[in-house]
Amino acid sequence: MIYSVIAPIFLIVLIGFFVGKLKKIDIDPLVSLVIYIAAPSLIITSIANADIAAGEFLSISLVALVIMLIASILAFFVIKVFRIPHTGLFLPMVFGNTGNLGFPVLLLSFGTEGLARGVAYDVVSGVLLFTMGVYIINKNRDIKEIFRIPLLYAVVAGLFLNAMNLQLPPFLATSLELIGGIAVPAMLLMLGYRLAHVKMESWKWASIAAVFKMGVGFALAFLALRLFPFPVMSANAIQLEAAMPAAVMSSLLSEKYKRDSDVVASTVLLSTVLSLVTIPLILWWLGA
Repeated sequence: MIYSVIAPIFLIVLIGFFVGKLKKIDIDPLVSLVIYIAAPSLIITSIANADIAAGEFLSISLVALVIMLIASILAFFVIKVFRIPHTGLFLPMVFGNTGNLGFPVLLLSFGTEGLARGVAYDVVSGVLLFTMGVYIINKNRDIKEIFRIPLLYAVVAGLFLNAMNLQLPPFLATSLELIGGIAVPAMLLMLGYRLAHVKMESWKWASIAAVFKMGVGFALAFLALRLFPFPVMSANAIQLEAAMPAAVMSSLLSEKYKRDSDVVASTVLLSTVLSLVTIPLILWWLGA
């Protein structure tokens, strides 16, 4: 089952890889298209349509916040201790592919109830990525940059629609869904294109970052769920989302801000390859 979810991801990455090998193109316009139009549309519709009680949504969000903040501290520590010359690795070490991969895995494994709880985790990940993550990846360290891209506003808009139980007009909702559908395949194609130009020395640091993301994410969620018991469905969603491979969006942001894009792309790929083994094991462990 899990391979039917991951296989299309690798196929799209592979297509982007071959395009990168055969032809050199300027992907900056595509980066801007995804960041300013497609990804915000996807975020709004995903959050607005999530079906979960407000109290449970908040509880999952708080645990997700604790997990990612601790992971952030540990990531900075590892980068410092190992003297890793790529600070851009912070993003894929902390932020997981909780939407593009986490959502279909949860939906296929636990149905719409699992998906709704995954959305609660993903919201926190998105807010931190589009605030703290953007600030760190931007070489100018300009706090205003956080508010110049629409991703954060999309999260807020989706949360407002969900909390108020508001429905967008059908024509607008359909338009956003169609536009949002561009985001994931476009990000995967750009990931593959970037990998076609990765230098071999990038893989050393990418390996450390990939193992960190998968191992620390799983461990922190495991400990958090022992300290703060949750209903089974919510616990399963938290454990799975925390153990997801590095976020494809981290590669997109590193590309936009020209910050260690090669090694970040390598980390995303390596961690996703690892997930071919880790996700089925976690699902077996959870009894899915």
